[in-house]
Amino acid sequence: MSGGGAEDIRRRSADSFGRAVLRSYNGSMSRLPYIRPEPPEPPTREQLLRDLQTSQTQVIRLLQSMAEVQDWQPEPAEWSFRLIAAHLATVEQACHLQRVMEIASGGTPLLDRYANHHVAPAAAGIDESLRQWRAVRRRLIAFVSELSEAQLAYIGIHQAVGPMTVLDTLQELLDQDRGNLRHVCQLIAAYHEEALQTHRV
Repeated sequence: MSGGGAEDIRRRSADSFGRAVLRSYNGSMSRLPYIRPEPPEPPTREQLLRDLQTSQTQVIRLLQSMAEVQDWQPEPAEWSFRLIAAHLATVEQACHLQRVMEIASGGTPLLDRYANHHVAPAAAGIDESLRQWRAVRRRLIAFVSELSEAQLAYIGIHQAVGPMTVLDTLQELLDQDRGNLRHVCQLIAAYHEEALQTHRV
């Protein structure tokens, strides 16, 4: 038999063996039970507090960069950068810090919805509002850092979402920070686009 013929036989044998192994593997895999993947671990207190420091810093830097045009609005009904900063300081004090303290008390409080009308049109300047927001966030982080594991397990009952722990409240706050970051980025882009159009005219 020529060398080429022997090589063909070896190749066909290897291919046949490979297909047999693959059929055996696929058959054994089809008989394996389905294993549901484990859900991701919820963030710890330390992770949430660290992320809340970072997210606030990011929002503050963006708003500070617009201090010279803090009263600019994309539309008359939209909030300016100054009013956004005032809202952040107000909601942190009147809503988030208050909720955390009420839940940690162990009294299973009923948590109301928060309304934006707490922000007055004659709000403070952007720098003052951001200073207040930073101070309240520090108070919140310090308070949560000292809570016991039992206090972290206490719940409040939110009108819309149901039972909430302190850590649930922190996650909600973090989600709002990230949403605010995206919103401020969009406003800054809209401001520069308007300025560019005005310059062209």
